[in-house]
This record gives sequence, C-alpha cells and structure tokens, in this order.
Amino acid sequence: MNIWNPMFPEKNRDKQMLATCIAALAIYRMFTIMCFNDTTVDSILTYGDKLHTFMKKTRKRELMGLVDKKLTEDEIDWLLDNENFTVSDVPKKFASPNSWFTVTIEPDVVTGDITAQDDDEEVLNVAKGIQKFCENSNNLGLLQCKGSS
Repeated sequence: MNIWNPMFPEKNRDKQMLATCIAALAIYRMFTIMCFNDTTVDSILTYGDKLHTFMKKTRKRELMGLVDKKLTEDEIDWLLDNENFTVSDVPKKFASPNSWFTVTIEPDVVTGDITAQDDDEEVLNVAKGIQKFCENSNNLGLLQCKGSS
C-alpha cells in the first residue's frame, strides 16, 4: 500500500504525508516495533489518512465559522483541496489505534540547509543537524526540508 492507494479518498492522495509521519511516530511510541513490515506500514498509512481527514474537517469548521469572510462551501472545499498543512495544524490530541495520543511539537528545534557543506560552521548540513538533534536528548522527530522538491 502507498499514499496513492485507491482506498484513500482521491482528494487526500499524496497530501497526507505530514499526518502519516505523525501517525508513524504515534504507532512507534505505542508499540514495540522491532521492524516495520507490510502490516505496520499499512496501519501507519491508514491512520495517517484518517488524521489528515480529521485535520481537513477541523479546518473546514474553522473556515465556515469565519462569518466576516463569507466563503461559500465550494470555495472552502477548493481551499482545503489546495491547502498544505503544517506542523502547527496537527491536533494536540487525537485517537490512535488503541488509545488517545498527545502530540507535542516544537518547530525548528534544529535548522540547517540541505546544501550546506560539511565544513560550514554557521549552517548545519543534514548529517550535522541530525547529530545535533540526537545530542539534545531528542528521540523522535520529523525531518522537514522546506522549499525543496
């Protein structure tokens, strides 16, 4: 299974990466996973898609509540279809496979540049950024390459 699987709503496909990453961390935290197999990956993708759908519904309620904007439902649906969620959009608490999961996200714990050279002392490259992240007693996190394709 992958994020383009026909079981996922067409408008969600290829857009649920952030939610899938959060779901992967939740599943990893809740279960002792020695190795990821097909079932683990399928569960992560399924719960990631559910979390993405929840985030879309939450955002739709927020947009419909903006009386001063007077957006039509079609305009709101278009916005949701074209919106990219960020870590600040992730709910602080959500249902996961067997329980509730609480998320604490600290954006930009470590920053750098994917094009930074190894000898650059001012800007961290990916390897040095990950090393710094781990040295700071962080054991789970998301690596985000902003503005890259």
